[in-house]
Amino acid sequence: MSGTRAAIRYAKAILSVAEDNKTSAKIQQDMNQIANAIASNPALNEVLKSPVVKLSEKTTVFDKLFSKMNPEVTSLFNVLALNKRVDLLEQIALQFNRLYDELNKKEQATVTTAVPMTEALEEKVMAKLKTLSSKEVTLTKIVDETILGGFILRVGDQHEKAINLGDTLQLTLKGNIKDVCSKKGCWMTLSMPNETDMMVRFKDYGFFVPLDASGEVIVNGKAFFSETSIEDLRHYAEDAGASAEDIAAIVSPKVSYNFEADGVLISQ
Repeated sequence: MSGTRAAIRYAKAILSVAEDNKTSAKIQQDMNQIANAIASNPALNEVLKSPVVKLSEKTTVFDKLFSKMNPEVTSLFNVLALNKRVDLLEQIALQFNRLYDELNKKEQATVTTAVPMTEALEEKVMAKLKTLSSKEVTLTKIVDETILGGFILRVGDQHEKAINLGDTLQLTLKGNIKDVCSKKGCWMTLSMPNETDMMVRFKDYGFFVPLDASGEVIVNGKAFFSETSIEDLRHYAEDAGASAEDIAAIVSPKVSYNFEADGVLISQ
């Protein structure tokens, strides 16, 4: 906590100087560069925070990596070096950006999706952002294949809100077959990269998969979240050949990833 308070004090001081010099927008770009460089480079982060690395070596690293920074940022680093608080540099950059956004009525947001956002999905995200913030929002997009059936939206510094879409997402996904309906091959469950299982049914029962299907599979169709009732869970367990004891142990519904496939490609 003391480090955070100190970072805020330094950030406020440099923002005040930048406002007086009318260079706050340029300093904000520098701070973004610093924050991104440290966040994406564990070795750099370790050097700046290590009590073993000499201060002169840290200064050399800073000069090489950030030689084109504005004078206010260079002066800040010199002050941090003098006070032996170089380890605060990343926190100061982040706090500066937060204060700068507050001053200019701006806000940062990140959206995480399984695949690159379509234009339609981005419109939905931007519409949701308008309900969460009255400020001008800068959106950063992150792709994470473990996110299915919706998106996760983070607004501002601490506000995080997970959103499940009311409709479905058209996706092509890859997974490994875990179970197949032992009676008809009319459904299967896939093991996904985030160590969860996804139920796959086939559109309009238009096709089935072999009862002994296994291995890697690619499915095309619509992904969504849904709650499976106890009755349906027991039915699927029976189809999968579960014991009477295991079926009876199912006593609560399950919220899970689901998929309605209109096409399946099973690796041979």
